[in-house]
Amino acid sequence: MRGPFRSAPCLPATRNSIAGSLNRAWTQRRWWWLDADNLLAREKQEMTAAEVQTLLTVEGMLGSHYVLSDDVSELSEERLRWAASLLPVAPGQVDASATFEEMLPGRLVRRVEGPAGLMTLITLINWSDRPSSLAVELPEIGVSSEGPLMVYDYWHQTVSVYQGQELRTDPVPPHGVAHLAIQRRSAEVFYVGSNLHICPGTEVSAWRVGDGELHFSISLGRRAR
Repeated sequence: MRGPFRSAPCLPATRNSIAGSLNRAWTQRRWWWLDADNLLAREKQEMTAAEVQTLLTVEGMLGSHYVLSDDVSELSEERLRWAASLLPVAPGQVDASATFEEMLPGRLVRRVEGPAGLMTLITLINWSDRPSSLAVELPEIGVSSEGPLMVYDYWHQTVSVYQGQELRTDPVPPHGVAHLAIQRRSAEVFYVGSNLHICPGTEVSAWRVGDGELHFSISLGRRAR
């Protein structure tokens, strides 16, 4: 076994852990809660930063239990923030309708509807050993292709305006992930996302626009910076 993403299907590895979680995702909060998975966020390990982001993103999108298998006192501030972004556990259910289409499912969808409006979160996984651009047909995930859309890239912290039916990402690193929040540009002032929570939009507890002013509240149930 050369690494956590390069192993036989029968051996314990990060790839197999993620694939197992994805293939059971449809049962989460429908039949039961998924078993807790181990998360590794530290820098000194065999996984690359992109692979760590994939592991964290999938577990965060599933909204299930997890165990952080690191010495928290030795985590860098950045990696500690990555791990903390999964808390609190995201409410609701993930759309895993594409789960059984492939042996290694490459897509998760979650809809977040709150005070700031409706967001569609999509996670696209690059399972290959080389950088690759990933694509999704917006109607397939319940997003209308009419009119401009705001697309927030969680891991790159960028926002872009998009129009079209097929959404295509920039090249994603090997075994990496594109984690996007999509929102229709339907108002003059709107919320595109933050890096406070792995499921952007869930952190907004109040949002009011009126008389030239914006009033909003962020609630995480934990300290954040």
